[in-house]
Amino acid sequence: MQTLSYLAAPVMGLVLTLGLASPAAAQDAQPPYLHVTGEGRVSAAPDVATIRLGVEAEAVSPSEAVDAMAAPMSDLLEQLAEDGVEAADIQTSTLSMRPVYANRDQPLEEGPRITGYTASSTVTVSVRALDDLSAVLDGAVGAGTNRLDGLNYGLSDPAPVRDAALAAAVEDGLRKVAVLAEAAGLTIGAPLAVVEQGGSRPPGPVMMEMASMDRSIPTAPGSLEVTAQVELRFAIRP
Repeated sequence: MQTLSYLAAPVMGLVLTLGLASPAAAQDAQPPYLHVTGEGRVSAAPDVATIRLGVEAEAVSPSEAVDAMAAPMSDLLEQLAEDGVEAADIQTSTLSMRPVYANRDQPLEEGPRITGYTASSTVTVSVRALDDLSAVLDGAVGAGTNRLDGLNYGLSDPAPVRDAALAAAVEDGLRKVAVLAEAAGLTIGAPLAVVEQGGSRPPGPVMMEMASMDRSIPTAPGSLEVTAQVELRFAIRP
């Protein structure tokens, strides 16, 4: 299971805080309050996959390396279109050229010796029909792709699921308030603050070397867990 987390930190323990004012600041002090952290978790099936497909080629000169990389990359883009991937869902994300150095068996004073160049390019592709993902990957391999730099599953519209997780977090916080108040013999007043804890952590990519992979490529989207955390403060009545 992959996790989309809207947490800045792991769940913290319950905090019961009695805010007591000093005599010098009594007129500006907050009333005593009860402070809790609520958490909500909602699972959802992913509906989009993001993959990073790359072509890497090596040759003696920079121009030859680019030519050797450009041909399979052009074939890849054509294959993606044939597989039904929209142009708006394909974006070039990296384009690089780097020298290839000989083994360091020459005297150090001569410095490294360049023996060739490696050209590479990567495209980020969103596949919105997950049933077609294996076919898209197979087609990419057939078109000359030799690297798969990442595979992430996600939600095309995460807002409804995140809203449900936030609602569950508030409900969890209210439950904790009720439990603590009863256990401590407190009377709870009006809410002073309800604050969402920010931050998100997407699932990590799946890394694969595709030069010698057997086809077909199986995939399993599993499910995503969206987690929200809120901080609640309630006034304590005398």
